Amino acid sequence: MEESLIALINDAASSWPSGAYALGKTDSGWEAHSFGETRDKARAFAAWLLDRGYSPGQKGAILGEGSPEWIQGEFGLLFAGLVSVPLSAKLTIDELRYRLSHSESAIFLVSSNLLDKALAALAAPGEADIARPAGGDNGLRAPQAKTRTSGITDAPPPALVCLDSNLSREKLRAKVKNTGLDWDSLTFLSQAIEQGKTALRDRPGLANRMDSIARSLRPDSLAFICYTSGTSDNPKAVMLSHRNIRANSHDAFVQFHTPRYKTLIVLPADHAFIHTVAIFTALWCGVALYFLDSRGGTMAGIRNIAGNIQECQPDFMLTVPALSANIQKRILAGVKAKGPILQRIFEAGIEAETERLGNGYRRPSLARRLGLLPASLIARLFVFPSIRKKVFGSRIKFCVSGGARSPADQERFFTALGLPLLAGYGLTEASPIVSANVLGCAKFGTVGKPMPSVRVAILDEAGNRLAPGQPGEIAVLGDSVMLGYYKNPYDTARAISDGWLRTGDLGFLDEEGFLSVLGRIRSLLISDAGEKYSPEEIEESILGSTELIEQVMVWCDHKKYPCALVWPDPEKIKAFAAANGLDEPLEVLRALIGEFYAFRADPRAKKPQKAWTPGTFQIIPAPFNEKDGTLNSTLKIVRHRAALVYGDLLAYSYTPEGSNADNPRNRKTLASLLEKP
Repeated sequence: MEESLIALINDAASSWPSGAYALGKTDSGWEAHSFGETRDKARAFAAWLLDRGYSPGQKGAILGEGSPEWIQGEFGLLFAGLVSVPLSAKLTIDELRYRLSHSESAIFLVSSNLLDKALAALAAPGEADIARPAGGDNGLRAPQAKTRTSGITDAPPPALVCLDSNLSREKLRAKVKNTGLDWDSLTFLSQAIEQGKTALRDRPGLANRMDSIARSLRPDSLAFICYTSGTSDNPKAVMLSHRNIRANSHDAFVQFHTPRYKTLIVLPADHAFIHTVAIFTALWCGVALYFLDSRGGTMAGIRNIAGNIQECQPDFMLTVPALSANIQKRILAGVKAKGPILQRIFEAGIEAETERLGNGYRRPSLARRLGLLPASLIARLFVFPSIRKKVFGSRIKFCVSGGARSPADQERFFTALGLPLLAGYGLTEASPIVSANVLGCAKFGTVGKPMPSVRVAILDEAGNRLAPGQPGEIAVLGDSVMLGYYKNPYDTARAISDGWLRTGDLGFLDEEGFLSVLGRIRSLLISDAGEKYSPEEIEESILGSTELIEQVMVWCDHKKYPCALVWPDPEKIKAFAAANGLDEPLEVLRALIGEFYAFRADPRAKKPQKAWTPGTFQIIPAPFNEKDGTLNSTLKIVRHRAALVYGDLLAYSYTPEGSNADNPRNRKTLASLLEKP
């Protein structure tokens, strides 16, 4: 038990019994749940589970926005010896149904906002294929017998536990009745906790049984099944142990040093980044987690971010590049609205401070830094503090960026503003953090040095280690490496060899030990001659050199030249056209083509080899988004899905007409965007 997560939860409850741990917004304000209260409610829920016949080793799925109840529910599963299966709120009904079936979840914890989706997944009749790998380097899967299901498996649907009480019992009853499911299968978490408290009081054997379950846990006991987002392949079910999460959360505790800090959680609780770095790392250092007010659903949560930040006054925040990019745009727009004088002071300050910072690890000479001080000092004293306070509150010290590759220019911008943006790298299979930049040891454009308990090697295709500076596959060794893929020994054997996790990511270690990630090996551009190149660097150069393009995906699948799919920012395109007197879509398109290739003349942008510069691009009719599956929950482009959705445009790029970006399809799409109000 000493190395289990239950021991970690108990230790936190002993260290800070009345200290605020999880806070949620209610009609009367922020309601705090202490470490001690969270542990006690989790034990009561565990007692309820055991009293109703659930057994250690069974699976419990969780679907909901981050909240104190989310944590109480998951910890309750752990105290009862069950395996937690965190699920993304962005899943489609079919994706949700597959995960419930594949994981064989026996109980399902759901927020009221997502109850309709959960009920649809459980109630819809049909058939589900649970694919099991058959082997073979071609990646094909042998056909499997179909299992007749009523939403999940041959077993009865799992019991439902509603995490919150935002809907009345009458409304919940109506929702359940409309699906044909048994109303008795649904319970409120608060009700289950109260019944669990009664059971613990009336049946002392339950507490003894929980203690026995805790003692039986081993470091490698299965704690979680987490499904990957699948940006370049189908999702896999990652098995993570108590040791995995303890080791990785302790690494985060050591590296980021956040004693009794506060943070606002704006990202999904099911994501590995938040799951480990927030929920479990907080148990080591007493951090208070304020959960974004999402009572009205996802869009309401997004609208509440700015207000919740001011109410919470976080000391640090966890973010992803897409969210940071939106904040950066808001800051720049706000500065511009203040007038040209303030804008010039701001831009001069950012430019001077960026140069003073160097690469973040090595700085220019003292003489050069002193020469830049006047321009930097004016902005640092009179402009930057008010911006930081307005956007992040008055206590903010740093942000940690994960979930996707962070552009170096984004890191420089926020760090120059006085708010270090610390980029890290990880994957679900590594629990998830592999490396991270930290205060006092950070280098822009890298993902930092390996975590204390993690070893990183760069391997060639034959598995040989490569010297610093040479790109190859990133391999990871340490206590945070997963147990394997659930029901998938074939892919497990391919991913783990002698304890080393082959990440499938391309990267290199520099002479100073910093890791750089170039992209997914399976996402690489491949020429008709078989040569390979990372698309992410090209995409960063394009996006970093123009404000008109909001999204871009570079693509080349054994073709003579790369192409790209582009989503321009409609409002900025219209403003650009008006400012430059461009009346016709053809004129705007030709200007957009110039903006697409602006990185060629941008001294800040990395210059890809000429052969890898996209020969053309196609404008997509709508942005990449989560609804059609072209974005995942951390807003990364799901490349294989985007290639499927826009396969006709990619094919068009290699026709005589489409090989030039100045083509009829782009003119028509752009004209449509310009006409929209």
